[in-house]
Amino acid sequence: DSDYAQALGYIHDIGRKISHPNHTSAGYQYMINEGYSEEARSCLTHSFIDNNIYYTAGGIPEGKDRFDYMNSFLQSTELTIYDNIVQMSDLFCLETGFTTVENRLLDISKRKGIYPNSYDHVNKAMELKERIESMLGCNLYDIFPEIKKEDLENIQRHNEELFKLVKNPTKQLIKILS
Repeated sequence: DSDYAQALGYIHDIGRKISHPNHTSAGYQYMINEGYSEEARSCLTHSFIDNNIYYTAGGIPEGKDRFDYMNSFLQSTELTIYDNIVQMSDLFCLETGFTTVENRLLDISKRKGIYPNSYDHVNKAMELKERIESMLGCNLYDIFPEIKKEDLENIQRHNEELFKLVKNPTKQLIKILS
């Protein structure tokens, strides 16, 4: 249902208005309180590729209680195509508008830093893109005319820079290795 997928895309980041750093759990709780329990799941699942707590940007959730709560939720929540659609769509957006997945992941890595799970997250995100393209039978970039020409022309460069960062992070970019 494309309308339902679109609605989930609109609300997945609703928690940013409450607590940007904890927007996933804040959005989930807000939607639950409003009586939208099924839709609330996208607030939590959108940041975790394939609903796996280790396939996320910015490092895994900190604090044992938060980690345990989110991990338990993700493990007990059956992955749906809607989860994957929202996860993928979230990787097409910058504050300035639509972009390529490579550029978005590069931006996240530069802003949030490189974590022990960053390489796996990037690989899983690219794998998800390939799976969705296979299901659709086309390149995702062909159906997003809003992506800037410059971003499309720099896919290879962004991809190379991204993998250089996550494979061989510099000390300045590593946020939590100690």
